[in-house]
Formats: sequence, C-alpha cells, structure tokens
Amino acid sequence: MVPASQVLDPTGAGDAYRAGLLKGLALGLAGHEAARMGAVLASFCVEQQGTQEHRLEVPEFWGRYTEHFGAAPEAALRP
Repeated sequence: MVPASQVLDPTGAGDAYRAGLLKGLALGLAGHEAARMGAVLASFCVEQQGTQEHRLEVPEFWGRYTEHFGAAPEAALRP
C-alpha cells in the first residue's frame, strides 16, 4: 500500500492501479514489482478530484515509488 497525501476522490483508483500493474508487466517486471507500480499510480489518483484531470511527471512517480519500496526496478528505467 502507498498512502496518499490526501484523499479527495477514490473514483478511478482501480483503473489507475490496473494501468500501473499492466505497464509493469509490459516492461517485463516481476508481478510484485508491477503491483507496486499500480499501488503508486493509484495513490496519485485518489489525491485528485474527478477522473480526467490528473497530471503526473515520471520523476514524481519514481520518487514516490522509491520512498515506499526502495530503488526502482532496473527494467523499468531502461529506455
């Protein structure tokens, strides 16, 4: 679990989790690493009101990932 800094709206959190999970799997990550990506993305989702207005920068994503799980998986950082 990755706690959100604030909880404004849970709408879309499941979709965000699934998106992060599938991105991790597409990158060839292990299931638990992909699931961590999903948890991070979902935490950003619940901090926003509504379902279409989210903005997130890649460094911000990996910063939160690192804060909660340690170093990002090597496969996720390859171009």
